[in-house]
Amino acid sequence: MLVVGAGGGMEILRAVRLGARRVDAVELNPQVARLLREDFHDYTGGLVADPRVHLHVADARGFLAAQQRRYDLIQMSLTGVGARAGSAG
Repeated sequence: MLVVGAGGGMEILRAVRLGARRVDAVELNPQVARLLREDFHDYTGGLVADPRVHLHVADARGFLAAQQRRYDLIQMSLTGVGARAGSAG
C-alpha cells in the first residue's frame, strides 16, 4: 500500500491494522516526518518504526516515478486541497 501524505499517521495505522504487509508512506514535509519519527513516536505507538512501514520524505509524483514497485492500493487523503486548488493545474 502507498499512503500519499502521511500526515499524523492515521492512514498508516489503518493500513497496518487492516493487514497490509508493506506500507510506503510519502510525506512532503520533513518536519511532519520528524514529528512521526521522534516527537510523537511514543504517542503513535512507534507506528513508523514498525518493520512494515517505510516513511519517505519526498514529493509523491517524484517518488512514484522513481519506483519500480507496484501498489495494490494507493491512499491519498485530500486534506487541505482547497488551499492548493489553484496550483493543481
